Amino acid sequence: MDYTDHRAGFIFADIARFRVRLFDRLLAPHGLTTSQAWVLAQLFIEDNLTQTEIARRMDVGTVTIGGLIERLEARGFVQRKVDPEDRRVKRVSLKEEAKPIGRIMTACGKQVNEATF
Repeated sequence: MDYTDHRAGFIFADIARFRVRLFDRLLAPHGLTTSQAWVLAQLFIEDNLTQTEIARRMDVGTVTIGGLIERLEARGFVQRKVDPEDRRVKRVSLKEEAKPIGRIMTACGKQVNEATF
């Protein structure tokens, strides 16, 4: 049995956990969580996504996404609008107010990468 492969899985899991904790600590002074940042990151990659698409990309439930979007909407970072093609669907788009937090997220991400590598 090759124990190197077995331990590698634990090491990678520990690194991933460390990265999330560090990112959370760096974002906390800005009133943002890693989960909220991940929603914003999806929208910075491709804006005007449906809530369902964001949930799919993040591999979480739509109820979870709904709560995260509500908090981001309350902060003025995103807005939800009814899809003109299907009124049951809500689309989420970034507001201008999200740009500064996007720059902060990028800086925090760089710090996490520096610490990790």
